Amino acid sequence: MIKIEYCQDGAPVSDWAVSDWVYNVKKNKDTDHTFRVSTAPPIEAIRLEIALGKLAPEEVTFSYCDLLFQANKYGAITEWPMGFCDRGAAYAEDILRAATKRRRLEGAGNLLKGG
Repeated sequence: MIKIEYCQDGAPVSDWAVSDWVYNVKKNKDTDHTFRVSTAPPIEAIRLEIALGKLAPEEVTFSYCDLLFQANKYGAITEWPMGFCDRGAAYAEDILRAATKRRRLEGAGNLLKGG
């Protein structure tokens, strides 16, 4: 069983190293092993491996703040814990809100200029 713990003092696996990290995880899937990470890319990569059928959902358990949970066969985590790898989504939402606001302001400026 693979346990992936998302915690502050876990390994900071970058986008550049995530493929090697996933390879190492899959290599150890037949033994009980805990991998501690502090970044979202390895979590997302493992969820993709599950969705692709390269790992079975029951082979992987995620851990966050003493909560244990698994992804389904589609890589989805249906009971998503608040604070678990959600900073990227929050940034995306903030970027979309800022862009929308900026476009509205620019559009309003063009209307005032007769454009």
